[in-house]
Amino acid sequence: MPVEPDFGAEIGIDHATQRGAAEDPLMDKPAPARRRAETLDYIQSMLGQLRIMADTERCGMLAYLIEMAYVEAGDVIRGERLSNVGLNKRNTSA
Repeated sequence: MPVEPDFGAEIGIDHATQRGAAEDPLMDKPAPARRRAETLDYIQSMLGQLRIMADTERCGMLAYLIEMAYVEAGDVIRGERLSNVGLNKRNTSA
């Protein structure tokens, strides 16, 4: 069975060192935080696979947009960006 390529590795992200491979920091978190972290990891993984698929099909813009979502998910995982940026804001000028 072929191994799915890790998109993160293609752009220089090592998931093992991203959060520390020596121990699993998720085990120290309460259940809701652990579930959220696992969900975000899954989302990032799926985005990586979708980006590869889009690139393979020569859908450059789609691959780029998926890559941006992948990077955003990584930022949220590392706590560098709030997960609710831009929510609940409306353009009231219209």
